[in-house]
Amino acid sequence: MRDYFKIALQYCHDVRSGVRVAGQLEKLAIKRFLSDLARSGFDPESVDDESKALLQKLKFKPQPDIDFDYELNLERVTHACRFVEACPHVKGKLAKMKPDGSRHRLILEPWQIFCMMNIFGWVDSDNKRRFLYVYIEVAKKNGKSTWLAAVALYLAFIDGEMGAEVYTAATSRDQAKIVFEDAKTMVEFSPRMRSTFGIEFSQYSVYQTETNSTLKALSQDRGGTKDGLNVHAAIIDELHAHKTADMYDIVANGVAAREEPLILAITTAGDDTTSKCYQERQVVVDILKGKATHDQYFGMVFCLDRNDDWKDPTVWPKANPNYGISVTEKYLHSVFEKVKVSPKQEGITRQKHLNEWVGAIDGWIAPSIWENAGREISESSFDGQVCFGGYDLASRLDLASWGRLRPKLEDGKVHWYIFTSNYISEHVVDTKEAINGEKRPDEYPVWRDQGYLIVTEGKTTDFEQIQRDIEDFHTENPFYEMGHDPYHAAQLTANLLDEGINVIEVPQVTKFMSEPMRWIEQLLAEDRLHHDGDPVLKWCMCNVVIRPDVNNQILPRKNSPGKKIDAAVGLIIAASRAMHYDNESVFELVPGEDDGNIDDWLKDMIKVKKR
Repeated sequence: MRDYFKIALQYCHDVRSGVRVAGQLEKLAIKRFLSDLARSGFDPESVDDESKALLQKLKFKPQPDIDFDYELNLERVTHACRFVEACPHVKGKLAKMKPDGSRHRLILEPWQIFCMMNIFGWVDSDNKRRFLYVYIEVAKKNGKSTWLAAVALYLAFIDGEMGAEVYTAATSRDQAKIVFEDAKTMVEFSPRMRSTFGIEFSQYSVYQTETNSTLKALSQDRGGTKDGLNVHAAIIDELHAHKTADMYDIVANGVAAREEPLILAITTAGDDTTSKCYQERQVVVDILKGKATHDQYFGMVFCLDRNDDWKDPTVWPKANPNYGISVTEKYLHSVFEKVKVSPKQEGITRQKHLNEWVGAIDGWIAPSIWENAGREISESSFDGQVCFGGYDLASRLDLASWGRLRPKLEDGKVHWYIFTSNYISEHVVDTKEAINGEKRPDEYPVWRDQGYLIVTEGKTTDFEQIQRDIEDFHTENPFYEMGHDPYHAAQLTANLLDEGINVIEVPQVTKFMSEPMRWIEQLLAEDRLHHDGDPVLKWCMCNVVIRPDVNNQILPRKNSPGKKIDAAVGLIIAASRAMHYDNESVFELVPGEDDGNIDDWLKDMIKVKKR
């Protein structure tokens, strides 16, 4: 019989010693476990010599904390792990029956045993499970669905709960059935499981008559009420795919009558930082970093660290704890070779295989291309020089942005530098609840504190402040031309025209947006477009998606209301003016003087007459 505690300790040591290449958040989960073990007063003399030696290598010392109400029950861990490892493989080559008629059984990897140790081992003074909430984030192909199927069977039928209701929950029936179907097939492949535990299955459920317990798939796209659920456990696979928090909330609200409920969410990274998935991720990150305390929430996040180069194979194991097992180096190399051929695949590839939150998976600009365009430069170095601008004000309840394109001659070529100013009302930043059904990103307060997001007083964005800022900027850094989207901006535009700023109307339609977007693509390809690392602009740029029409013309779009693109649109509008001057003559332009380029205006039919 395997010693699961010893395996978990070895995993902890491998992470800490560098034998396993691990990211910061994985290391913090190890630190939390060992800290809790010390606070619980765990006795090293209660385990064998090998485990005791590992504890010594980990510099473990019991430090009993009277306020810590939990202890590690190794019998419960062993009970759960042994059942999971008695379940058969149901997919791939290991699902084939052996010559003697038996089946290949699951073998838990060290990181899975560590998770099991936490989920099933920690109990309170009444011997009830400590953790109510679990969030695990890991790249695809790391064996999570099969593992969870066995865990679901354990929770439904072996956990000792009478009338247990366990659900594999998702927004769609197909997604919910992935784990459910694996669990059902495990029962089908295990005559001994059926005879020993009385577990049976039908098309839509797995059940145990003796305890009146069931395992079912639950999805939001199926009819019928979800009220009245008496949830013992819910397995939520791919939480990032949930567009709303509804399904998570439904099962979480259904656990009140249970003594040992469990809400277990496991997922790869997503592309929406306003989603329920990202909210739960932030809770876990805050707990692991010590910014928050929640003794009933267990979390593991397997991901690259901030400054890691995603193209470097040596960091890939950080997001793939099954690296070398179900995820091979050869497989990942082949995946990333495809990105070189088709850069449009970069976003989804990094998201699925490196567990990165990189914005829209079918985004317009690949994240690495945008990152490579970064330069350490201050806009003050352009003071007094001509510039081109553009603004997108959207509504007063939304993000508002205006951007600048500044030319600079480098190595005989004109390079363009981007700078943006982004605004939001204090009401939006200070309100954590959804406004008109839309929750603000958690980064807004961070960006405010960093100086990248300008917060205006009141419940709506102050367009008058934006106007003053543009006018003040123009005094020292004259705009040669400034494009604008006419929507929501009539009065501000009229006021800017009165101040002598040459404002040009640029409607957000394909006819006027496609050409500057293609020009931006060209500049990036030629390494002639640069930015100062503004995270608001990066977020907006990575949220832009495109759907080329039959003429291969494009328009900036977004996949959901919460994924703002305003700063990107302001940049594109500014580019619609600057692209006409992409040569050395741009440095001879004098604001207020007609340089004879009226033909461009007449061709575009977009000049606004001064009112």
